[in-house]
Amino acid sequence: MSAYICNPEHIGVLAAYAMRGSITKERIFEAQELAKLLMSENIRSVAYRYPDDEDGCRGYEGMKDKLLIRAAVDDAARFLQNGTWLPALHIIKLCDALEYQSCETPDYEHSFAYRQLMKIKSIAICNLPGYDEAPWSYD
Repeated sequence: MSAYICNPEHIGVLAAYAMRGSITKERIFEAQELAKLLMSENIRSVAYRYPDDEDGCRGYEGMKDKLLIRAAVDDAARFLQNGTWLPALHIIKLCDALEYQSCETPDYEHSFAYRQLMKIKSIAICNLPGYDEAPWSYD
């Protein structure tokens, strides 16, 4: 299988990373909505790539689509509330992996999920060690 559904924790930790900072009910809700968006796009990609696979046969460990989405939403809230932050480089790699697994549809690069994933990646890049000290231009 060249495209697969990422596990819910993969999605949840990315959504939580995007919302890190002060923990409020609104931030938790935003992280959950982002997790739902990213998991739904990943599922859409795999369903497009493998149109004959039925719900529950294409998912992570045989889980139905709704359960995958629910698990990603729950994981996003859990990671955000626990302050589970991976290093920036790890987040960038997770973004690359999710992008690769979600890019099967012809309109992926125009999707809201793609734009949100690129924002997460940008946040992580800005958090790389030495980023703030690097020159803004070449002189």
